[in-house]
Amino acid sequence: MKMVQSLEQYMFIHDAILEAVTCGDTQIDASLFSRRITEMSHRYPQTQLTEYENQFRCLLSLVRYLGTRLYNIHSRIAMTTTSPSDDWGVVLRGDKQDYIHATFVNGYKQKRAFIIAQSPMEPTARDFWKMVHDRKCGVIVMLCDLLEDGQFREYTVNLMEEKPVKGFVMRTLVVVNEKVTTQHRYSLITFPCVQQAGSAHQVVQLHMTNWSPDGSCSHLATITSVINEMSAIQRRTGNNPIIVHCSDTVGRSGMFCAIVTTIERCKTEGVVDVFQVVKALRVHKPGAVLTVAQYELVFQAVLVYLRSFETYSNFRNLSL
Repeated sequence: MKMVQSLEQYMFIHDAILEAVTCGDTQIDASLFSRRITEMSHRYPQTQLTEYENQFRCLLSLVRYLGTRLYNIHSRIAMTTTSPSDDWGVVLRGDKQDYIHATFVNGYKQKRAFIIAQSPMEPTARDFWKMVHDRKCGVIVMLCDLLEDGQFREYTVNLMEEKPVKGFVMRTLVVVNEKVTTQHRYSLITFPCVQQAGSAHQVVQLHMTNWSPDGSCSHLATITSVINEMSAIQRRTGNNPIIVHCSDTVGRSGMFCAIVTTIERCKTEGVVDVFQVVKALRVHKPGAVLTVAQYELVFQAVLVYLRSFETYSNFRNLSL
């Protein structure tokens, strides 16, 4: 008795059955992954669709059926009764305008592991750097064109170091809240390696330069390199959210978060399930991974990552 106690639980039963019936088992053992995704490219004679296309169509239908609410930043701002702790929108602490165009999404091991944000534009640059400073983020993954550094109202962004790497650029930045440092200035040149000194916060920006706006990427190994660097920085700086941003917030950013989360699960469980990862991602970021081509590229990027290790056992011994 009382095992199903709410409408949401009752609906979940139907959702689970619908998904099992219409989509089947989308989980792939890591040891069979390479062979399986080759098969997924073949077209079925009856429908002339590939397995990628079938899964993506199923994904879109499920998301529509589940009634995922579209993220509307303006309505969230207007809903003053909404508790920020219950909202996946990112709060700007101490501001009258609480929310910006940024959304928390879960990773595999950690809730709110990522912040998917719109790339800062002139009207929003100050809010972007306030978010970095507020959340003490250790890593920014930038997947679009460069925005000049400089002063953004009370926040000053200082470029301390820039290191070109094949396919991406690694920059060490220090974000300073000038209002807080009025009475006591920190010498950022004296402390170039400081993680956090009062109002000065250091963050590493990984700027990927060869990922096209449509989501196509001819050098998937670069994604692997960025993930490895990002993971190393996270181990040094803690588990604060990783900011991922691109021009539209759903294409490249959604793909990147899906790739990382799929790899995290594979390391723990030994299976790959891109379908479930993207479906879960779309719960908090509607529209993430826009097209079949982008969906397929997530599979291909995960395969490149797996192949970057000599043996699968070496892969399983790593931890993000």
